[in-house]
Amino acid sequence: RWHDIILNVKWTTKQDGYFKQWINGKLVYHFEGRTKAPKDGSMFKFGIYRGAAPKGAKDSTHVVYYDEIRYAKKSCKKLKLKDLGYTCKELENQKLENIHRIK
Repeated sequence: RWHDIILNVKWTTKQDGYFKQWINGKLVYHFEGRTKAPKDGSMFKFGIYRGAAPKGAKDSTHVVYYDEIRYAKKSCKKLKLKDLGYTCKELENQKLENIHRIK
C-alpha cells in the first residue's frame, strides 16, 4: 500500500518553529514551538529506524519501498506537488483544532 507523506518543518531553537505532517493530502499533525535542541544540527534523512532486538529475539527483515522523494528549502512550489495531485495552497489552507505546543 502506497502513502503520500509531506512534511513542512522550520527547525529552530526558538519558539517560532513548527512541524506539520500530511498523509495522503490530509493534515494529520501540527506542532508549534522549539523543534531542535541548542547546538544540534538538522538534516534530511529517512529510513527504517529501530533499536537493537531484545536479547534472545530473532532479528526480522523489514522491506520498505520509496518513490517520488522530494526536498525543497523555503518553497513548497519547488516540490512540484501538482503531478502528485496536490497543490501547495490546498495543503497550506488546512487547519487542525488541536495544535501541539510545548512552552
